[in-house]
Formats: sequence, structure tokens, C-alpha cells
Amino acid sequence: MKTRKGNNSENAFSLEKNNELITNDSEMIAHAKIQPLGGELKMCYFSVIIPCYNVSKYLRRCLDSVVNQTFPNIEIILIDDKSTDDSLSIIYEYKHKDERIRVIALDKNYGVARARNSGMKIASGKYASFIDPDDYLDIDFYEKLYLKSIENDADIVKGAAFGVKDIASYIPINKYFFYAQWWSAVYKLELLRKYHILFPEDVFCGQDFVFQRHACIKAKDIVLVNDTHYHYCKRKVRQPRIALYIIIFSSINPIKASLLIGLIYLILDLLPFINLNETPVLSTLITF
Repeated sequence: MKTRKGNNSENAFSLEKNNELITNDSEMIAHAKIQPLGGELKMCYFSVIIPCYNVSKYLRRCLDSVVNQTFPNIEIILIDDKSTDDSLSIIYEYKHKDERIRVIALDKNYGVARARNSGMKIASGKYASFIDPDDYLDIDFYEKLYLKSIENDADIVKGAAFGVKDIASYIPINKYFFYAQWWSAVYKLELLRKYHILFPEDVFCGQDFVFQRHACIKAKDIVLVNDTHYHYCKRKVRQPRIALYIIIFSSINPIKASLLIGLIYLILDLLPFINLNETPVLSTLITF
């Protein structure tokens, strides 16, 4: 594969397209290939966004679960956040085998928020899905979420979570029960772009919580699929959830304000259902 390296200009990332590595400025929106499905050409339905940083030990398991999905009409966007191990080599190994894979190689280690946002920028599917590279999916995950999504055109479609206590049984009571396990859902890209819902890059931790709260507030509905799973693997280092404190003690911007508003609505909506002597939901908000 011929490549040409980017220079030291203001380019934020490099994008691989048509087996050639090309540099692009941060405003460039790439067009995804049209993927074959059932002998016909159709646009991809799910944009699967996977940020990667030094995850060579786990990455193949994750990618195998994605490329072998029973629903093939997906694009797979792999963002390497300047890994120092073999992650990028593994990414290209899979890229050569599967034309649905698109690669973004960040020019330095920006962090997971920038990586996911870069993936969203070039995503062309109807829904965005986010997978951590040390996790994996049931082989029919996207097929079953697709079938549910076409029933009612929901803004968010959530699969079941394996490896943690699932919260799905509470969500039909009120959508604000969708306070965790954001990675087990897919999000309509039209919704994310309409309301500029991104992962805040200026927040030390809890970026995913900000994203989820903002999406939950704006979504008109969240529907559930209980018979297929996102497998959450507990390799991750657990950090205290300090996003709320960052919001309270820093200048409020629209994303941070939406999180705070979401938390207020969540508490108000949940109070009728919570035994104040046993508040695992509220404690989970701080520690999950």
C-alpha cells in the first residue's frame, strides 16, 4: 500500500480511504463506501466507532465480534490515538481483510473524547455505535438492534449489557433511568448532529457520562432489545465520577449545563420510585 505522510500543518488526523493514507484538515467530512447487502447496494446503517490506544492484547477479540456480525450493513471506524504498541498494525491487518473498515490515525495522543469525536465526524450511518476495544458483542447484536429500530425509528436503541448489572428494566418507567451502560446503545446520528452532542474534550473524566446525559435529554424515545448483549470486560481502571463536580465548580458551557439539567430532572423523576434508605441508583451515578 502506497502512503504519503502528513506534514506538520494544522491537520488534526489522517484518514485512510481506498487503501491510501491521506491527510485531511479537521473540517473534512469523508463519504463512506456503499456496502453490499443481499446482492444490492445500500448505505451503511450503523457506524461502529472504536477508539484504540495500546489495546493490542484485546483488539482482535473486539474486531472479530464486529466484522463477523450477522448484519453486515455497517461501517467500522477505527481511531488510533497514537498507540505505542501493535494496535495500529492490527488495525491495518483487519483493514486489508474488510473494506468496511475505515482508519483514522491521530497525529498525537489526544484522548478518548477526541478519538470518538473524530469518528463521529466522518460517520455516514443512520446510527452511531461506540465500542471500547477491550469489549465485544454478541454476533447478532446489530441485526437485532436493526430490527427493533425499524419498528419505530427510535432515537436510541439499547441492547442488553453483560458483565454488569443491567438497568434495562427501569428505562420503560422513565427514560432518565438510562444513566449508565451508554456503550450498549446506538444513537441516531441525526439527533447527535442536530444538537451538537459530542464527547467534551476539556473534561478530565466522565466524558461518556456528559455525552449520555445530553443524548438522553434530547432523545424522544429509548427502546430496548433484551436478547442480545454488549459484553463489558472489567479490565478498565475505575475512576470516581467527578463530572458533576467539574460542572459545579467550573464555568458552565452548553454541554456541561445540559448534564447538570439532566441530573436534576433525573433525581426529580426518580424520587417516587426510590426508597431513600436504599439508593443504589443515586450512588451508582457517582461511582459507576
